[in-house]
Amino acid sequence: MKNRNVLVLLFEYYLSAGKGIIIDILIPILIGIGSFILLFNNYLFYNQALIGTVITVLGIISGFGISSITLLLSSDRESVIKAKETKTNTVIDGEEISYFRRLYILICYSTVVSFIGVFFFFLGGLILWNKLNIPCVVNLMKSFSILYI
Repeated sequence: MKNRNVLVLLFEYYLSAGKGIIIDILIPILIGIGSFILLFNNYLFYNQALIGTVITVLGIISGFGISSITLLLSSDRESVIKAKETKTNTVIDGEEISYFRRLYILICYSTVVSFIGVFFFFLGGLILWNKLNIPCVVNLMKSFSILYI
């Protein structure tokens, strides 16, 4: 397998997701809009403890993703060899990908998204939310960070 950077990996995920991509985009947008409305009307409580908890959970999920990638790439079992040989109906770069590559793309995508979420929640933890005086901007920023939950 060729070395790929993150943007190519994300692009491959969106190419291989097919019609399910609508759900991957639509649901987070709806959750973000809903959380913005709830935050703007003070129905949703958002504090530093929540940020810390989410960073911990996303860190654990990222760790499981890295472990899965390691196990997947280092295994030479018969089932892994069969997954490498069996092709899916998904075509990327003019080549029909195998089940192994599809699984690799899905696990890597979820790991990258988890790390992005950890990064944004870490940044959210550095912001002193109660010191900002623009409630609409604060709620918008909070709802974007909730999008990664």
